[in-house]
Amino acid sequence: GLASLNRQEDASCNISSSGKIWAELLDLPHSNNRNFLGIDLSGLAIGYAQGVAHRWDLSGNLHFAVESAEALLQQVSDSYPGPVSLCMIQFPTPYRLPTREEGSGGSDGAQGGNSQLPKSALEGFMVSPKLLDLLRSILSSSASTTKSSPSANAAGGGKLLLQSNCEDVALWMLEAATRAGFQSTDMTVPRTEEQVRALNLDKLPQRTQNWVAMGGDRAVGDTWSAVPLIPRRGSTETEVACRLNETPIHRCLLTPKLNREAS
Repeated sequence: GLASLNRQEDASCNISSSGKIWAELLDLPHSNNRNFLGIDLSGLAIGYAQGVAHRWDLSGNLHFAVESAEALLQQVSDSYPGPVSLCMIQFPTPYRLPTREEGSGGSDGAQGGNSQLPKSALEGFMVSPKLLDLLRSILSSSASTTKSSPSANAAGGGKLLLQSNCEDVALWMLEAATRAGFQSTDMTVPRTEEQVRALNLDKLPQRTQNWVAMGGDRAVGDTWSAVPLIPRRGSTETEVACRLNETPIHRCLLTPKLNREAS
């Protein structure tokens, strides 16, 4: 079976009508014998998702829970008997954007605006080192669920999809996941320098404009996909809104390194 653990802002909208569209992402044979689990801290969002799943007659394999990502993953690690083929972290609530002087771990957030956001990448942000360690442990144990690939001798197991419309957040998640023992997958259609230069800065979110003005790195190269990695029917509300507003989405797919050297 498959447990696709989906912690995101809008878990209610990442609902597939069949296992086939997930097979496109997972590169697995089509099977209806998979379980999908979406989690969110919003009871309203989860209630809506459960209603849609029931209406679409997907309640047998599709479930939602009001829970924190870390707590849910710990339960999966402790008791789920099957392999986990895919985990998705999509559009997590961003932390406050630090100033140039503070760097990514800063706490003042003078550039960040919204005081309701997590204080920094290391304080209150969902994608914590503990979460990534749990993900790596769970996905590493699922090595038998993936097909061999050119890098199969160095990486394997389940896959981790990261998506954000905040460029600095996407870059930070990739860096943190790499430190936790993941490695990126080269994209079939990577984002090029030319594509980034062609973007209209005025159409970018204010946060990204601030990030670029600060001299921040850009999500460009083989690691970053220029095209969606999830079929349209599985798009979240945030992804749909970004597409309509022509807001760039920063996407990458990772696998756990096997035989990770002790640090």
